Amino acid sequence: MPSSIPVGAWGEFRSANTVCIKHAHGEYTVYGHLKHGSITVKVGQKVKAGQVIGRVGNSGSSTYPHLHFAMYNGDGISLPCTFVDFTEVTRDGKRRVDSGRVVEGKVYANTFGKSVKSESGR
Repeated sequence: MPSSIPVGAWGEFRSANTVCIKHAHGEYTVYGHLKHGSITVKVGQKVKAGQVIGRVGNSGSSTYPHLHFAMYNGDGISLPCTFVDFTEVTRDGKRRVDSGRVVEGKVYANTFGKSVKSESGR
């Protein structure tokens, strides 16, 4: 994790079995609460879009498997994110979303059809 990321922000992920990816334009994405033993990448390894980097798990002090995701610029400022091609799961069924932001507390399904819950709203 780059030293420019604020300690408070990175502290959320310290015990969360995390992968941090540096992107081409200096942004960083952080994926936390990955299943122990599931991370498939090594420090310094180049990754491609769509590549599996780990599996969602239940690390840290959570009560259910989930992914904690955040994106920062090179100065450690949190950036808004838009996701594409995902499904919102509601009591009434599923709704496909072409593009949009995830919302805290809602449940989403990824392209593999497994439900994931948004925690951060980022």
